[in-house]
Amino acid sequence: MSVEISTTACKILQNFSASPPRRAGGRYLRERAEKLLENRNGSGIIESQIKRRPGNGAVPQVNIMNDLSSICAECPLFENIAAGDIPSLLDCLHAVSSKYSRGAYLFHAGERVSQLGIVLSGIVHVESTDILGNRSIISYMNPGQLFCDAYSSTRDQFLPVDIAAQTDCSVLLIETKRLLHFCAEGNRYHEQLSENLIHLLAQKFVDLGCKVVHLAGRTTRGKLLSYLSEQFMLSCGKPFPIPLTQQELADYLFVDRSGMSTELNRLIREGTLVNLGGLYTLTSRYEPE
Repeated sequence: MSVEISTTACKILQNFSASPPRRAGGRYLRERAEKLLENRNGSGIIESQIKRRPGNGAVPQVNIMNDLSSICAECPLFENIAAGDIPSLLDCLHAVSSKYSRGAYLFHAGERVSQLGIVLSGIVHVESTDILGNRSIISYMNPGQLFCDAYSSTRDQFLPVDIAAQTDCSVLLIETKRLLHFCAEGNRYHEQLSENLIHLLAQKFVDLGCKVVHLAGRTTRGKLLSYLSEQFMLSCGKPFPIPLTQQELADYLFVDRSGMSTELNRLIREGTLVNLGGLYTLTSRYEPE
């Protein structure tokens, strides 16, 4: 581990020596490379990413979260893996922990991404922005959920979307190739990790299919009812919250916010959607479009 860190840091320092940085971000990268040579985490987990700059919202951590193992234990990627074995497994995977401030971008569209991330705290979202600046929210990730797992598993590892912090958050980054190939130490959990990753990718394919169903609605009302119907079914018919703001929901459904707000209020007035003070339910008047 120490040799790998030293080699990486030395290469960065050599590059900076050959071509001195012109911006403050370059000075930050050089300082991080120097500190990386001096300070190493005994657990084998690097506390911050060298390539992330403060301008991008990355905040170097002083110490890894004490309850990191318990958070990972709730993550489906570590299903059927004993919580007590997770610290050594993260060490074997060379996991990287970083914090980001609200609005910061973890990865930008067009980058080559070789890592998958696990949200430890806060919320991370995937967004797409067209050439005119119109933004669309594709999905949200809460603590314990993964991002970039599909993109980093492809051959070219091309990222066509932006990954950003919806709130202040902390994430754990792992090189995907370390999940797909057995390590030299022969860790017995690598096969389980690969199996779990396949299940997660399959589930994301199913979830994407659900979103396609929402977007297949011919009108804003149809898309909204499709989304509300899914939330109603997921709650087993009990009152459910709408976890997104109106703007976020409009972005998710690819509709105009004002038009969606009008339809939402119309559904409430006609009794199809009942507002129970922050929770909602659909009545028997509900008929799919």
